[in-house]
Amino acid sequence: MLDLLEKYVACEMPFERFVELSLPLKVRYYSISGSPLVQPKQVSMTVGVVHEAAWNRKDEYRGVTSNYLAEMQGGDTIAMFIRTPEPGFQVVCVRRRKKDGFGCRGNPAKILSRGSRR
Repeated sequence: MLDLLEKYVACEMPFERFVELSLPLKVRYYSISGSPLVQPKQVSMTVGVVHEAAWNRKDEYRGVTSNYLAEMQGGDTIAMFIRTPEPGFQVVCVRRRKKDGFGCRGNPAKILSRGSRR
């Protein structure tokens, strides 16, 4: 809608009306990529920052949430919650050849209990 208003400047819309017509942001879910064994009071997340060509092919589309998170500085805080995985959710681990070890996606309690036995 904003693209149209910018393209056709003769069209006017009060800001309040623009906000009424805009869809609310949806909740975004991200995977935890840190371990409470390493940092018990801090959560680390892996987020893919969204930068794509806009529909008008002139501008850039930037994901609201991913860019907000990418621009945060050390010590910044966010409001969040941890969602319990759906029943049947599987843990997926991928070994990498680099120094960064391996990455897992799934139930952190199962990953940590399995990792602490090694």
